[in-house]
This record gives sequence, structure tokens and C-alpha cells, in this order.
Amino acid sequence: SIQRPDASWYGSWACCFCYGCWFGIEGLIKAGESKSCPEIKRACDFLLSHQRDNGGWGEDFTSCYDKDYAKQGMHAYGDEGSG
Repeated sequence: SIQRPDASWYGSWACCFCYGCWFGIEGLIKAGESKSCPEIKRACDFLLSHQRDNGGWGEDFTSCYDKDYAKQGMHAYGDEGSG
């Protein structure tokens, strides 16, 4: 019930959405959900939609400030951008 409409889970630390999805997926699997359940499939689609050409996700801690996926968050806050 806390999965967001975009299929992510918000975590309140570091790379909020990548980690939130990771723990959300792991929790559902540990609770006995099928790996093909709709929530897990949507979360995987969310992650894949944010994956960069180099294989990483590029999310940084500024996701915590805005509570939105910050693919290039440090550009908004300075420090020449993130990974």
C-alpha cells in the first residue's frame, strides 16, 4: 500500500528510490510473493526506466530533499553533478 503510483518505494536515506525498490522487492519475495507479481514487475520496470547507458542509475542523495527521483540532482544543488 506504500508503493507509489510510479511503482517506486520512497526510502529516506541516500539513494532513496533505488534502495527503496530493492528493499521493497526483497521484502515482497521474503513474504512469499511471486517474482512475477504486479508490484514487483512494476518496480523492476521503474528501475529499468531510470537505468543509464553505463548500467548505473545515477541517483544521488538529493532525492531525499525533493522526494523525487534525482537522476542529476547535484546539478541543481552544485558540485558538478553525480555519477
